[in-house]
Amino acid sequence: LTHYVYIIEYCWNVLNPDPEGTMTSIIDLSNLSFSMLFRRNGEMLSFVKKFVGILSAHYPQRSYKTIIINVPRWFNTAYAVIKPLLRESTKKKIEIYSRGLKQATAVRIA
Repeated sequence: LTHYVYIIEYCWNVLNPDPEGTMTSIIDLSNLSFSMLFRRNGEMLSFVKKFVGILSAHYPQRSYKTIIINVPRWFNTAYAVIKPLLRESTKKKIEIYSRGLKQATAVRIA
């Protein structure tokens, strides 16, 4: 998590210091299983909560779009539970794809 924050800060302060700059994130969920979220006393789930919290608190306007690719079948059900907790502006920035042509096109355009 600390490394990711470092990379984000580097991008905004060195590579593109424009205060109006935005970014598109691509999150690849290949090989993610439902049980992985709860291994090691929920370490992965805890990480995801902290990650989303930091991005929401410190970089809300920097996110142009988040593309989540290679989602497992169970992901849409889990997202349906989480989605009502998200701000409307955040929901509009998230695109979810399983494998296929639509996913390939979305990643290519990003």
